[in-house]
Amino acid sequence: MAKRLEAHVSVIVSGLECSDTEKAEIAEEMLDHLMMLKEEFQKKGYSEHEAINQALLVFGEDKKISSAMQEAMFPYLKFVKWGGSLSCFLLAFLLLKEGFILLESMKNIDGAGIGVYFLLFEVNDHVLNKDILSYAIGFFVASGMISLSPFFLFQRRVIKYVHSVWQQ
Repeated sequence: MAKRLEAHVSVIVSGLECSDTEKAEIAEEMLDHLMMLKEEFQKKGYSEHEAINQALLVFGEDKKISSAMQEAMFPYLKFVKWGGSLSCFLLAFLLLKEGFILLESMKNIDGAGIGVYFLLFEVNDHVLNKDILSYAIGFFVASGMISLSPFFLFQRRVIKYVHSVWQQ
């Protein structure tokens, strides 16, 4: 019967983005608390099965507990995910825009080449006419890579690693 309690705790800690050591410590604490609740209900006359049901009912729903614990452990996680994603998409848009500007500039070149700038940085001060298309493609590829990065960057295992390094 204690396997139901362990399963409940396992679901809770599996939703947390923290190190395995922290998960094990949290699981141990929760399991101890659930076992004490079960024993209290058994002392009140409940059967073991009923006591486990009551302990789980009093303890709370696993997904709500997991969400609340994650919020308490790393309260700015949503902000980091949304802010990071928004920043990546904004940068991707600017890179894409610069690629189109370079393509458009190929029509209006009055000399041997142009200077390529992105934001406040000089990429190259003299790009030959024949190389402008390569630079534009480079900006398009960079835009694509940056726009895909939030999907990889904010995966659970990456965040867990960053969180564990952050706490050292």
